[in-house]
Amino acid sequence: MSTLVVGKYSSIGLSLLNCGMFENLFAIDRHELEALMVSKTNFRGFLEKNKIETVIYLMVDRSTSDSNSEEVSTINYSYPIQIWEVVNELPGVNYIWVGSIFANDKSMVEVHPYLATQNLAHSKIIEMNTIQLRYSRLYLSQLYGTQDFLKHQPFLYMLNDTIKSGNKVELINGHETKRNFLNVRDVCRLLADSRSWISNPNVSLLAELSFTWLEIAQQFKSFYETNSTITNVVDPSKRDSRIYVNDNLMSLTEFYRPQNLNAVIMSGDFG
Repeated sequence: MSTLVVGKYSSIGLSLLNCGMFENLFAIDRHELEALMVSKTNFRGFLEKNKIETVIYLMVDRSTSDSNSEEVSTINYSYPIQIWEVVNELPGVNYIWVGSIFANDKSMVEVHPYLATQNLAHSKIIEMNTIQLRYSRLYLSQLYGTQDFLKHQPFLYMLNDTIKSGNKVELINGHETKRNFLNVRDVCRLLADSRSWISNPNVSLLAELSFTWLEIAQQFKSFYETNSTITNVVDPSKRDSRIYVNDNLMSLTEFYRPQNLNAVIMSGDFG
C-alpha cells in the first residue's frame, strides 16, 4: 500500500514521514503538487505509476504559514478540489483531507475567513463524489509531540520549560476554556489505518479528556516536583472564544483511544 502526503514540511507531514507506520510513503509540498498538477493526466500518471492507494492532504493553516490569508484561502479551496477531480476517476484510491476542528466552528469561521473556503471546498467535493464514498475530512484538535510542534503550541512547551526550571508562572484566565490535545503519534496511527474509517465524510479525533491551562500547569508541577509557583489572574476582557464544535461529526475517539495529555505528562513522555 502506497500513500501520498501533500504538505511534507508541516509538523504533521514531518511526523508522518518519521513515524514508520506506513509501508510506502511519498511526500510532497504544495510547490511540487503544482508541478505534478500541470495537467490532470500528469497527476493521474503519478498516482498510477507509484500505486498510490491513499492521498492525504494536510490543510494549510494561516497561523503557521508564510502565505497571506487570501493565498491560503485559494490554496485550501482549489487544491483539495483539483486533487479530488483526479482521485474520483480512480476507484482504488482514497482521499483524506486533514484540518483543524475549529474549521467546523461558526464563530471561528467568521474571525478567520480562510476557514470558510475550506468548508466550501468540502461541500463541493461531496457534490462531485460519483463513485462509492472514498473521501473523509478529518478534523483534529490541538496537536503536540516533538519539538516540531513548538510553532503550533509554543505556550504549552513554554509552560513545561518554565515549571521544570522552577520559575514562576502567571496565567490569565487559566481556569477557563478547556483545551483538547492530541499526541501526533496517535494521529499517525489513525491515518496509517485509514481504510477502516474512510467511508464517512466527516470524522473527528479528540482525546477523551480536556484540560484548562491551570490544570495542565498543575500537572507539570506535580510531575517535576519543583518549587514553581502558579498564579491565575481573572481578566474578563481577555477570554478565549474558541470552542470545539464536534456536532455532526463521527467521532473516532472510541476506536483509537488517544492518550490524554495528563497521562503523557505523568509518564515522562511529554515533548
